[in-house]
Amino acid sequence: MGVHQSTRSDERSITFSISGMTCDGYARSVERVLLNVPGVRQAQVDFRDGSAVVEVTTRPQRLAAAVTEAGFGVKQL
Repeated sequence: MGVHQSTRSDERSITFSISGMTCDGYARSVERVLLNVPGVRQAQVDFRDGSAVVEVTTRPQRLAAAVTEAGFGVKQL
């Protein structure tokens, strides 16, 4: 389901498919949105393949809601 355990017991890596990004600027915007969610330690968004990999200690639903609120489509892989 896209969730992988990392070195911290409460931290995991989650991969999302992001739709609606038409340039690198949008990818940077999505990355900023994700980084502003409490519990996000790291976010990497790739415009070319439409993905985001996020290191978190929070629920995936919070991340999806933030991305959706910013105007992009999101699906957890």
